[in-house]
Amino acid sequence: MTPPTPITILIVEDELIAAESLKLDLERKGYTIAGIADSGEKAVEMARHTRPDLILMDIMLKGHIDGIQASQMIRQDCEVPIIYITAFSNKSTIDRASNLGEPLHYLVKPVRLKTLLQTIAQALDHDSLTEAAPADRETPTEETAESSLAPWHTNAYEALEDIFSTKDTADLV
Repeated sequence: MTPPTPITILIVEDELIAAESLKLDLERKGYTIAGIADSGEKAVEMARHTRPDLILMDIMLKGHIDGIQASQMIRQDCEVPIIYITAFSNKSTIDRASNLGEPLHYLVKPVRLKTLLQTIAQALDHDSLTEAAPADRETPTEETAESSLAPWHTNAYEALEDIFSTKDTADLV
């Protein structure tokens, strides 16, 4: 899945090895990396400065604010899709993350590259649809509304399935 036009992604991850690995994987797939932030404070600053097309956000970060708080601060300045990639999948964390209002993209580590690329495409596709003029939007039917419910559920379950059903971890990010 190579993006048709250069897409800029900000990676927010405090584990340097994981962040660099993710950066390399995404660059190989044609994405441009705006930078890597290892704290919530740095993420807010970098997002405001670089204006990425998408943010991959860990929740537990160095510094005084976590990824959810950083996301809330970023969303005050710019409408950018955010995909949470985290080891935390408890209900209270998911509920906090879902308070942003936009469709929640939430992946549980470790994440397969294929799953991540699908989620990036989904997040960017949704973002472009929400920017369309109201006349260009389709009126949701029961069928379309049902298929667009909670995309993070599918991705979280796929990630869990991947964890428990594979012995080959070569494509995990």
